[in-house]
Amino acid sequence: MTEVIGEYNKWLIILSYITAVLAAYTALDLSERVVHTKGWKNKGWLFTGSLTMGLGIWSMHFIGMEAMESISIVYNPVLYGASFAIAITASFAALKLSFVLAKKTGSSRILSIKIGSAFLMGGAISGMHYTGMAAATLYKNGSRDAGHPEMDTVELGIVIVLITLMLQGLMILGAFTDKRLLIQAEKVKDNEERFQSLIKHNIDPIYVFSLEGDMLFANSSGYSLLNQMRIEPIQFSSVLCQEDHEKLLSWFLQVKSEKKAINRDTQITASNVRFDLNLTLIPVYVRQELDSIYVICKDMTKQREAERKIRRMAHYDALTDLPNRRYAVEHLANVLNDKHSGTAVLFLDLNRFKIFNDALGHNIGDRLLIEASKRLAKCMPDQGFIARLGGDEFIIITPAYQIDELSEQLIRQFESVFRIKDHRLKTSVSIGIAVSPADGTDGEELMKKADMAMYAAKDKNRSRYQYFSSSIGKQSELSLKDETE
Repeated sequence: MTEVIGEYNKWLIILSYITAVLAAYTALDLSERVVHTKGWKNKGWLFTGSLTMGLGIWSMHFIGMEAMESISIVYNPVLYGASFAIAITASFAALKLSFVLAKKTGSSRILSIKIGSAFLMGGAISGMHYTGMAAATLYKNGSRDAGHPEMDTVELGIVIVLITLMLQGLMILGAFTDKRLLIQAEKVKDNEERFQSLIKHNIDPIYVFSLEGDMLFANSSGYSLLNQMRIEPIQFSSVLCQEDHEKLLSWFLQVKSEKKAINRDTQITASNVRFDLNLTLIPVYVRQELDSIYVICKDMTKQREAERKIRRMAHYDALTDLPNRRYAVEHLANVLNDKHSGTAVLFLDLNRFKIFNDALGHNIGDRLLIEASKRLAKCMPDQGFIARLGGDEFIIITPAYQIDELSEQLIRQFESVFRIKDHRLKTSVSIGIAVSPADGTDGEELMKKADMAMYAAKDKNRSRYQYFSSSIGKQSELSLKDETE
């Protein structure tokens, strides 16, 4: 037996190592591509990946063989091709199994499938190696028969190595590009899912309308609001009154023409029920073209109703349901700012009310105030305003004409007795009057002077009315001075 001692070409060793690394990277990366793609793309990656990975494994083996120096190698063409076919088949099986195993995650048979696949892959790779070795005939340099019929693959091996490296490079570049595209596609998909989730799970009703005004989509909150309003999506125009329909249509056409979002507060009546809504109409563009109009609707009905209740509590008397002192002061200030003609302020006080309230109890007193307020309200002129200031005092703000007639009418309202439970209560009203601009143009000043006149009326005759005068003002100042000294 002749011993053949040879050395290895370090450059070819490095080349075989690089080829092995690229083949390994290609195998790992392509297994991910195969698992996460479907259809023709999956088959394309499976085919080209099998070819590139198999060629890398196969060429790495023969580059290692060619690295031996002082030795010439020739190969049997049949076995040489068989080893290449085994490498391609093994690569195909590896990628296919990675796809199958990924789909069977959680299966009770996964371990047995992995073990069987390992034996299959090990046998295929070993078979490629030993088939390649069997195909090789080694000669010492200079001892090879020039007429030997077997194929000399030195030049062919170099070409295959270059082709392998080029295919692996292209495959890695393609995989990298595909990964970037996949990441971008996933980001677009994620953004779309976030957008759809934002619309779907939004607590505010959201509607999507075509440019022709047809409803294309509504989230669950949107359908819930339509159910509350008893509106079918295709019956907007028939359910809403003409005024509401024209108002909504004008806003829709405004957004469509101006291509700008708008926000509006409105009241809509549907099925004889009023709804307070805040509407935001947003134009939506696709490829820089106006595609549709989104309507975000906030149902403000409960909030507006609560605001109205709060306002009523702040501006109305809880007992008589008349405006209170705060409302009266605001109203008087507004009237004095807007009016150029005279304004009369009447202060009214129920006579003997304290006696009834103390003797019969607050319940009877409250009922007396309620009935008295109703009689006073009956006398109000068209532009008149009445409020309860507190206790048994009321104020009337009215244009300064026919004041005497109004005052006499108010006094007559108390000529008949009040029947409250088992009691017959006889009371009257004292009225003090201050007129703007003669008695002042400031609301607080007018109320003060009307109050002075009212107490003057009480002193002279409990059932009468009294205009403010300078003498009343002087008398009030003297009384105040006596009290403070």
